[in-house]
Amino acid sequence: MATPRSGAVVALWQRLQKYRKQPLRMAMILGLSTILRVLTRTFSSDLLEQRIQALTGARVRLVPLSDGRAAVDVDKPADAALVEQLLFQE
Repeated sequence: MATPRSGAVVALWQRLQKYRKQPLRMAMILGLSTILRVLTRTFSSDLLEQRIQALTGARVRLVPLSDGRAAVDVDKPADAALVEQLLFQE
């Protein structure tokens, strides 16, 4: 994470994270081709990796998660309660 390219990835992530609840705005940051591919349902993880590389110059790979619950964002008490409930269900 100590290279200019990795810094560019972090900067892009920060911009995207700002609009995490607005997928269209996120797609706009990634570009018109991204929007068109999303609308035509031809978007893929490989294309996203390629677009991030084009925007940042960094080679990136997405890491798929086997359980979507790992992505629960805990930023309020209700979220923490949900995570605790999920943890203790197992």
